Amino acid sequence: MPMTPEEKKGVRILIVDDEPVARRLISSILALHGYLTFEDAETGEAALDKLKKQQYDLVLLDKNMPGIDGIEVLRQGRIIQPFCQFIIITAYGSEDTVAEAIEQGAHSYLTKPLVNVEEIAKRVEAALEEGQKHAGRAAGDRPEPGSLKDVNLAEVTERITDSTSKLQELADRLKEMKRKKD
Repeated sequence: MPMTPEEKKGVRILIVDDEPVARRLISSILALHGYLTFEDAETGEAALDKLKKQQYDLVLLDKNMPGIDGIEVLRQGRIIQPFCQFIIITAYGSEDTVAEAIEQGAHSYLTKPLVNVEEIAKRVEAALEEGQKHAGRAAGDRPEPGSLKDVNLAEVTERITDSTSKLQELADRLKEMKRKKD
């Protein structure tokens, strides 16, 4: 079920990209679709610092950044905030990159240049709905960053199983693509 405008206003989104233009573009796209509460970070280090201090519903994360790259931020971020959703952004949407991002727990990925505004909005909405389903709560009900007091092991197990299923589906699609190519 699509989020209401009021629900969108309460969603907290972190945008991580070393390119200021990309951060501004993503912020503008999100604002056009009713998301009003977002912050940004220029580096992986800054993103991890923010994830330790503030709870987010979604992180849009560039894969290729100097210092700590997006995949490492994803790995650590999933530990810090188990119910936060992550979408990887990459200019190099190779099969290996996509598989690695999904394997590490990304909900999905976007490829640069970010020109398909509706696709971005659709992926953001899907990631947020998935996060709410797994967390069993509405946007705005957030445990403290790094806190495991509200973590339900059955939900975490279901989430891991769901991620494994998505990874298998992706692997099957990639094999089929390769088979057709050969």
